Amino acid sequence: IITSHLSTLVFDVLSTENQSKGQSYYGLFVPSRNGANQGQWLNPDFPISAYQLKESGFVEFREDDQYTALMKAAAETFTLSLTPDSLVEGEIILKKKDHVTHLISKVGKSLGTVFLTNYRVIFIPHDKSSYDDAANAEETSIPLSLIDEVSEYGQIGIQIACKDWRDVIFGFPADSRNLFFKEIKEKMAIQSTEKVFAFSSRELFSMNAWDLFDPMSEYKRQGMTINSNWRVTEANNTYVLCPTYPRRFVVPSSVTDDDLVAISKFRSKGRMPAVVWMHPHNSATLTRCAQPRSGITRSRCPQDEKLVSAILQANPNGQEVYVVDSRPVANSIANTFMGRGIENTDTYKGTRFKFLGIGNIHVIRESFKKLNVLCRFNKDDNQR
Repeated sequence: IITSHLSTLVFDVLSTENQSKGQSYYGLFVPSRNGANQGQWLNPDFPISAYQLKESGFVEFREDDQYTALMKAAAETFTLSLTPDSLVEGEIILKKKDHVTHLISKVGKSLGTVFLTNYRVIFIPHDKSSYDDAANAEETSIPLSLIDEVSEYGQIGIQIACKDWRDVIFGFPADSRNLFFKEIKEKMAIQSTEKVFAFSSRELFSMNAWDLFDPMSEYKRQGMTINSNWRVTEANNTYVLCPTYPRRFVVPSSVTDDDLVAISKFRSKGRMPAVVWMHPHNSATLTRCAQPRSGITRSRCPQDEKLVSAILQANPNGQEVYVVDSRPVANSIANTFMGRGIENTDTYKGTRFKFLGIGNIHVIRESFKKLNVLCRFNKDDNQR
């Protein structure tokens, strides 16, 4: 159902039951300014865009699987008349509310309009000069996928905690806070991938998206020198060796593609040692990889040992290779019982091993949440 409380007119989708035929007739009825009982039905044979619909103070759009075309057309009509300048192709305004207060710590507050779209929450200030800091006077845009948590704030406010650590607070007129709060919560809970905005976006690009990233251009931008010591391999061109690695990456020139095939089987998830950065002056490199499949039997892979040794030989200024394991020692030992583990410095010549003692992904996630809360700490809020 589309419901709008307009400043100049009301726009509703209404249904009238034809009792004699047992059928329902759905259409658009625009009451006139003279009264709610006067107006006209919009002719379904004409596009909705043919009607001059006035800008409203409040817009609500709810999808209905049975009448998607009608609802979408009406929503797009609202979008045409109410759109902020930055709307992207395929973005549709679902709700709009005027006279909303945006509270910004140490900056002040501003009165403006909040839009809820199928992609994000947007706030546009009515008077940018009302901000104490002009740098914060631009519109606020919060993609729905960037929202970590939304909660009620006081009696009429909504607090949006973002994954990028922004903490945004809006104060609504009392009659609309609950509606916006509920709708944002619903839009955050995506039930299927088809509901992700990427499937609604109609933005066109002048180039093939697969060409947006070119590894060779990226290596050049980094200043990585491809010479007799280093080469770009295409052994993973079809992602058969490692589906999470790019098709092309840098390895020592002395390492063959056949070596990489063997190494991919020895490294967890096929993530073999690959150069990701090179120092512009001394040619020292950073090389990423996953843990080896050594296990409790300390299995070896000669090709893997060859690659690590080749990294040292490829750097004329190198003296040893630091193998840095981000896990705690206990975690790496536990992994050996599951067929994985660590490199053995007795067989990986010229290496020095170091553990960073960082917990697993679950520990890091909880630490991030605690740091996020601390960064948003309000001394006047006893709950934090």
